[in-house]
Amino acid sequence: MIRGAGGKAFASGADISEFDRHRANAEQRKEYTAAGALGHEWLRRFDKPLLALIEGFCIGGGLVVALCADVRFATPASRFAIPAAQARLGYEYSGVAALARLIGPSATRDLLFSARLVEADEALRLGLINFVVTGDEIEAKVRSYAQAIAANAPLTIRAVKAAVAAFEHPPLTEATDASVRALVDACFDSEDYAEGRRAFAEKRPPKFRGR
Repeated sequence: MIRGAGGKAFASGADISEFDRHRANAEQRKEYTAAGALGHEWLRRFDKPLLALIEGFCIGGGLVVALCADVRFATPASRFAIPAAQARLGYEYSGVAALARLIGPSATRDLLFSARLVEADEALRLGLINFVVTGDEIEAKVRSYAQAIAANAPLTIRAVKAAVAAFEHPPLTEATDASVRALVDACFDSEDYAEGRRAFAEKRPPKFRGR
């Protein structure tokens, strides 16, 4: 689970006061972007389900980080925006593409052109987030959801995550296709698959071990 500290924000975006030192021109932008891309890539390559607990503001680069999570929970007080147009900066293709794949090109244009603040109910409708949960219940909800995932077959979850990641980052190469197929084959050859069939026949919950 990833979340912001303090409950006021998941991440409020880049510190504009630092732009004169670290993002003042195109050359500095390349270095700045490369550093951020390393963090995003690490989150995307995490092979277990990653849940985001969003409280308060989720803005700019903070929203890009949230989009690296597999499932996103927010409170009714959560707010979302990408205010790049107000700061007169260009937004990287990877971030724009991730947003467009999630909510579609038209909604992406709206959010980036207008730089407007989106409330939780609209974010849910757009698909930016998966669930809206009251602030005093959200942590328990996220933990309960994580426990439900943990009770399922780990090899299946890993194969699904890999397949979705391949869909989100085209083109599908032969190596990626082979990697996903190998994960699917591993599911069918696993002890967990046999356990799942036995549990179904015996009308009991399965006990998966990830092998």
